[in-house]
Amino acid sequence: MPQGSYKLRLSFLGYNTIRKIINLQGNADQINLGIFTLEEGGSLMNEVIITATLPVLVKKDTLEYNADMFKVEKNAVVEDMLKKLPGVEIDGKW
Repeated sequence: MPQGSYKLRLSFLGYNTIRKIINLQGNADQINLGIFTLEEGGSLMNEVIITATLPVLVKKDTLEYNADMFKVEKNAVVEDMLKKLPGVEIDGKW
């Protein structure tokens, strides 16, 4: 590597990050930077909770649709929403 100043960053999940400025001078094939010890204490998440709302819920022999998951225009008729439901076909007039 050419001479100059370099930023060194050592990190690992759950440990504090070490940051050092390394100044390289002269032409050496190898440089001993010493020993670096990572200390515990980095920030970890204790718990992650993922929630989801499903558009269709199967209850034995019944399909329960969550109407909020199917967007229609304001003041739309029920038929407009029913057309968007998966597996539902509308035949004829009401």
